[in-house]
Amino acid sequence: MATPIKPTPILYGSSSKKFNEELTSGQNQKASSAERERIASLVNKVLAKSAR
Repeated sequence: MATPIKPTPILYGSSSKKFNEELTSGQNQKASSAERERIASLVNKVLAKSAR
């Protein structure tokens, strides 16, 4: 039987402000070329395993 999904908590006050600031601060940041290569490598490994 599947595990029930819990409702997402609602943030209020300073927690909400902090969450929104962290969310918007990361929107304009691009991944470095090393990070992109690491991600591409992981994706290729996953795809290779799923093709079997």
